[in-house]
Amino acid sequence: DAAGAATEEVPMQMRLSGLRGLRDLRDEDGRPLAERLEALAAGALRRFSDRLRDVALHVESDHGDPSAPAACRVAVRRRHGPLLTAAARGHDPESAVRRALERMRRVLARDAERRLTFRTRRAAA
Repeated sequence: DAAGAATEEVPMQMRLSGLRGLRDLRDEDGRPLAERLEALAAGALRRFSDRLRDVALHVESDHGDPSAPAACRVAVRRRHGPLLTAAARGHDPESAVRRALERMRRVLARDAERRLTFRTRRAAA
């Protein structure tokens, strides 16, 4: 019914950009790098997925080389609240993504704690 549809959660959207020359690179199991990085992000942010609307990963690797240093920027739009970002560099695209996601998890955890503290103080007042 219409009331049930209005309260149904929309799953978070995942977008990946960058990876010039690396998008179709495959690992030993045949999985494309882009698919691996999206799965990595989904797993890393699973704890917060009910509060997130949109996750964007932007990965840049020097010279399009899979073993070259890379940078990653993660931007997360929450269902309620501002856009949050985290960035990191790594010795390859996957390590850069892992580092940026770890930073984003810390940002989201601090933000959740701040919101809970604010709600608790407001309820006590």
